[in-house]
Amino acid sequence: MRAEQTRQDAVESTAWKVLEAKLRRVHPVGQISMDEQDFSARLVSLLGRTTRDTSSLFPRSILEAAPHLKTLSSTSFEDPHLGATWRLRRAYQGDVEGVIDGMRGQNLSRPLPRSIWKLIIEDRYVDFTKLFASMDPGYDPNDEPKDFGGGYALIKKDHLAAKRPVRTESDWIRIFAAWESGVIILYPHRKTELLGYRSHVDNVFRAAPQDPIAAINFDVEARQHYEKSPFQLDDFNKLQAPLLAQMFRARSGGVKRGHESQPGPTSSKRASVICHNWNFGSCSDPCANRRKHGTCSECGDQHRALDSESCFALLQARHGRGDHGGDNGTGELQQ
Repeated sequence: MRAEQTRQDAVESTAWKVLEAKLRRVHPVGQISMDEQDFSARLVSLLGRTTRDTSSLFPRSILEAAPHLKTLSSTSFEDPHLGATWRLRRAYQGDVEGVIDGMRGQNLSRPLPRSIWKLIIEDRYVDFTKLFASMDPGYDPNDEPKDFGGGYALIKKDHLAAKRPVRTESDWIRIFAAWESGVIILYPHRKTELLGYRSHVDNVFRAAPQDPIAAINFDVEARQHYEKSPFQLDDFNKLQAPLLAQMFRARSGGVKRGHESQPGPTSSKRASVICHNWNFGSCSDPCANRRKHGTCSECGDQHRALDSESCFALLQARHGRGDHGGDNGTGELQQ
């Protein structure tokens, strides 16, 4: 093992010497000081950025100081799909603004503002309510915060508060298509993954056709979960947690059984009718006929007509009798 490591070190050292000799021919000696400094550090200075190992999450300089991180970085790339995403993301981070300028110059059917492009480049969660708002014709695509110095940034008020609720399946489909097109341009290997993920969300829409918010919230939780711990979005096993979260949320909402779960117009109308039997003193809470208690049928105040001499007289006169009958199903006393 030690002999193999020695051989690899010798090969790498030779390669660096060859590169160093070539650089000597390209640049005058005075511009590249060949002193006791580490040559890799001089090369970093020449290129203007930190060199990175393409198979590691960490820069080479970090791995040299903390070699124990090599084990962590190697396990992160066991999935070649996620590894490809990480490598592209790292490449884009070298010049995020340049990548955004390039993307803004593309002829897309659904142009994206700078703030959304930045989130996609960094492989971060995109709030679809903000993306939806950015689709309005009057929205300024140059919506990134302006650096004010001292850790502060200037943000236009309309950009900060710009959100448009996503309420329907058609809304979600339109927004997802815009986001997906941006992701696929920058991360083309994710096309099949997003196609499979779209199919899973469609299944949730089909399972609850009368409640599109369930699928919309499922999508939010799935993509937020992805940002915290990346995984392939079309992996249904990884989507179990956000799916179960929606199921439990629906149950905790106090869904009633039977006809009470979906009150029709007749039951709503009945509940708004004042109970005359209650005003006559012959009906107790709760009303057996689902009438409205607590309101006088004659003056509208919060008392029974029986408790007011004038109101009770009006109630008796209106029904033409001195005693009370039963409820005829409309809130009126039977004759």
